[in-house]
Amino acid sequence: PARLPELRAPCIMAVPMECHCLGPAEIPQTTKLYATFLEDFGRLAEFYSHPPTEEGLLRAARAVPPDAEKRRAVAELLREQNRTLGADGETESNIARLAAGAVAVVTGQQVGLFTGPAYSIYKALTALRIAQQLTERGTDAVPVFWLAAEDHDLAEVNHCDWPGREGLAQLEISPADAAGKARSVGRVQLGEGILPLVERAAAQLEGPMAEEIGAA
Repeated sequence: PARLPELRAPCIMAVPMECHCLGPAEIPQTTKLYATFLEDFGRLAEFYSHPPTEEGLLRAARAVPPDAEKRRAVAELLREQNRTLGADGETESNIARLAAGAVAVVTGQQVGLFTGPAYSIYKALTALRIAQQLTERGTDAVPVFWLAAEDHDLAEVNHCDWPGREGLAQLEISPADAAGKARSVGRVQLGEGILPLVERAAAQLEGPMAEEIGAA
């Protein structure tokens, strides 16, 4: 489980990322079922227990059945994994809350270079915010973000489009910089060739958190 980040002033870039608000039906390849679920839930209400609203999330969270044994098992796995990754005290606290009965707000994403698509960050922030809202309304909740690391298609995730002062630049790991390409991408070890990419990406960061993000 992740921790809620401190809210700070937005970053200001010379060439900012373009932000547009799109309805579900406007997103390319969106299915009619998905768009209807979000925009006209009444037509599908007989097939789903809860609507995609804050009230629906709250009712769904309150309906989660208790299973102490399963919670303890999941918490132990999360504790082991997160300690391996250097988790801090707040993450440990979230895992303890999960074991004690908190519900989990779960999302995730396929692993990718420098977190992959921007919506990976948006998904994580959404889980953090929903968990906070549920907790504030009396149902203890913690965010859990899973990483789909078992995919073997390295070529699908070895690059990313990185915003910079002169627009988007594609950063890509060369085949020579990724040992063990036949294994799942979560086990691929990056060579020293990744360091110039890290420096290039960090140099393009701007705003009050640029140094902190670059160091991470």
